Amino acid sequence: MKIFMWNVRGAASSIVTQHLLEYIYAHKPGVLILTKTKLSSQKARDICGSLPYSSYEFVDAIGFKDGIWILWNERNIKLHIVHRNEQTIQIVVHSLLWLFIRDLNEVLDNCEKFGGNPLNKHRVSLFQDLVDDFELIDLGFFGPKFTWWGKGKNGSVIQERLYRALCNVSWCDIFKDSVIDHLFRTRSHHRPIHVSTVSNSPVDNEPFRLEKFWMDHCAGGVNRDHNGDRISGLSNIGIGNNNAVDAWALRMV
Repeated sequence: MKIFMWNVRGAASSIVTQHLLEYIYAHKPGVLILTKTKLSSQKARDICGSLPYSSYEFVDAIGFKDGIWILWNERNIKLHIVHRNEQTIQIVVHSLLWLFIRDLNEVLDNCEKFGGNPLNKHRVSLFQDLVDDFELIDLGFFGPKFTWWGKGKNGSVIQERLYRALCNVSWCDIFKDSVIDHLFRTRSHHRPIHVSTVSNSPVDNEPFRLEKFWMDHCAGGVNRDHNGDRISGLSNIGIGNNNAVDAWALRMV
């Protein structure tokens, strides 16, 4: 299954529809999620109906703000809407599997932000508590680190990793080869996010070892080795703990 999510910052433009169709035909996502569509009622139905999906659900924009669309093909995916409000559509694809994808408007580490004000440690702590309480796993990503860019009051560039895909252990067990791609940004200040449950990353037979000097640099949230596999146990290794690094590297051979 492939899931495509994009903050379009307005879906009325024909240019947006053109870009959407290009993404759809290139990546063939089973589920398409659009946020900040800024459209309601008949206009939303017209555009949803023009896209190559058999089913859709949407939340109307509030004036010219917000708006969420989710589209899917019923013959391929059994998807049920369980709750909706002005800012959320909750869906169930399989009751035991959790995949949480959205712009969370928060980061977990200094590595996930460039420019702007320093991180709010209290907010970061609350976000981390949420991830821990629900035992969620960050699926990492391939591609550019930051999913959003903007400008500060003085015109300086700010970039952040606001979008992320979090899942539970059951999802990881079944979709072990899930891949998250940060695609090229176009028109919007937000990059589209592409989720595939089938890995297309190349795999070779060369053994992987963790190099000590890597620990001196921020990984930017990419918890994957050169084969595209998630690196388990890395978060438990202290920076500068050379014995732990040596031991972990040997286990990866």
